[in-house]
Amino acid sequence: MFPLEQFVNSPALIDGDEERVVTYGELKSSSENMRSLAIPHRSLIFIFCSNRIEEVITYVGAINAGHVVCLLDSNMHEAFKQQLGELYSPQYIFDSSDTPWKGYDKIDSPWEPVKAYKNRSQAIPKLHAKLQLLLTTSGTTGNPKLIRLSRNNILSNAKSIIEYLKIDSSERAIATLPFHYSYGLSVLNTHLLAGASIVVTQSSVAQKPLWEIFQRYECTSLAGVPYTYKIMDRLGFDQLSLPSLRTLTQAGGRLDSSLVVKFHKLMHSKGKSFFVMYGQTEATARIAYLPPKYLPEKSEAIGIAIPNGKLKIYNDNKEMTSSFEEGELVYEGPNVMLGYAASIEDLNKDDELHGVLRTGDLGYFDDAGIFFVSGRLKRISKVYGLRINLDDIEKELSRYGIVAVTTTDTLITIYLEGGTLEDCDRCVQHLVEVYELHPSTFRCLSIPKLPRLSSGKIDYQQLI
Repeated sequence: MFPLEQFVNSPALIDGDEERVVTYGELKSSSENMRSLAIPHRSLIFIFCSNRIEEVITYVGAINAGHVVCLLDSNMHEAFKQQLGELYSPQYIFDSSDTPWKGYDKIDSPWEPVKAYKNRSQAIPKLHAKLQLLLTTSGTTGNPKLIRLSRNNILSNAKSIIEYLKIDSSERAIATLPFHYSYGLSVLNTHLLAGASIVVTQSSVAQKPLWEIFQRYECTSLAGVPYTYKIMDRLGFDQLSLPSLRTLTQAGGRLDSSLVVKFHKLMHSKGKSFFVMYGQTEATARIAYLPPKYLPEKSEAIGIAIPNGKLKIYNDNKEMTSSFEEGELVYEGPNVMLGYAASIEDLNKDDELHGVLRTGDLGYFDDAGIFFVSGRLKRISKVYGLRINLDDIEKELSRYGIVAVTTTDTLITIYLEGGTLEDCDRCVQHLVEVYELHPSTFRCLSIPKLPRLSSGKIDYQQLI
């Protein structure tokens, strides 16, 4: 899938922490070490990964050899690791931790410190011919449901992203998102397909070393979720000197419009670009993007469908053809997943969605054909008979800090990160005035730090 031979002498991977550079030629040679394992047939391979060169080499080698790869978080709880291993019974597991895998023998690994394990069982699971990649939903852990993706899903989405972001061999992205997360993986896939390079580091955007590495290797782009941009704003990103930076991209949830405008203006003033994007793992990553020319006027929008894709609005299974009519956002395109898997038997299923994805998001389009997301179907609740959008509450209370909202039929709970008792009282009073409900309808709790998934999204399951 990755045409490594086309860019033999160009840098592919750069370890910013160890100042190590791997060319495409070296990546090709290293990834071909998959053959040294003498895997006799197309196999299911688990890779528990962090953002390191060795995990990328393992991934590229397995994909180029035609195996079915499942990318998982290396920091996943041991119990969840074992659960997934027992449920799907992969032939090989690559894991940098010291997990003692039941039913597996440790074998020599060509990519230390990534360790290799071989299943003792001789049973060969049935893997559908189209199946290439398995990912968890939005970076979640502990859920056995996986998303089934084909090679065509991966390639079509990567090519669409390359087209609208104009990614070529001169680009150099810094990996700020985990590779097991579809957004982070899409950055890796697009750059390797375009002959560009990726800089990996164990530092985060909140740490000085990342920005020193960014400057040292003259990175050209950075991808982030809303939480990433909130951190960057707090740290004074606008004061950093990053002359090589060309593009900022944002996805993984709605970013407050004030920050959308702020980062757009900052980039635009320097002749650079800020792209707001929308996607789901079920669509291999990207579904829509907002061309910068629509900013700052349409700072709440997700934009237009990616190249070769279509966006539509449906209400009660009827397509809405007029602007500003709200309904479920439905996407059509070659990057839509084959379907979900909940057990090993599901890995032999054919394409169940046929290129059509009901996103579960509510939305509409305006007179210019620009799409907006107005809420999440599952985030719409009725409290005392009143229809309330929990995402709207979070947006309404964003002035008080970072909040997360959950609900039952009679109680809406607000979790305010790092807030005071006075802040909590103000949150409740504000909602009482806006929704005209009794104060007992709302409960506000101060929490030191909201739980987050590896993708940066709030982990609502831990708050329930």
